[in-house]
Amino acid sequence: MKGKIFAADTSFLLSLLGTDGNTDRALSEISALSLPLTLCSLNDLETLNASFMAEFQGFKEPGSSDLIESGLRTERKAGRLVYPPFNPGKAIARATGLSRWHTLAKGHRTYDVLLVAAALELGATDFLTFDERQGMLAEAEGMVVRGLEG
Repeated sequence: MKGKIFAADTSFLLSLLGTDGNTDRALSEISALSLPLTLCSLNDLETLNASFMAEFQGFKEPGSSDLIESGLRTERKAGRLVYPPFNPGKAIARATGLSRWHTLAKGHRTYDVLLVAAALELGATDFLTFDERQGMLAEAEGMVVRGLEG
């Protein structure tokens, strides 16, 4: 897998670090990789905010966000999540272009476009997601999408 860089979206990270219907698939995908996931601060923000919102809305148990936050720290410390230098301004500029080309035709959400743009800025070759629409965007931009199969 030389030359591969694996990025992930919020749906994948929440399943990997928490417990939901895709957790087993996330664990299976991650165990098949020989390289860490390459992320940025935008991934952490969206993952934590989605977790906080699910807890606030009563979809997740009180304290479940603490487990997600702890999981991010633990995985980063273990080297399974890596955060190379990242310029959010470049990702936003790239996301604007992606939005112009893809959102009108496919209806992508802002943060989905931003995370795909960030993955591209980080040099990602593969994108792990359980979100079909976000996977279509990543694939349209040349990344191999993992997680949706099966």
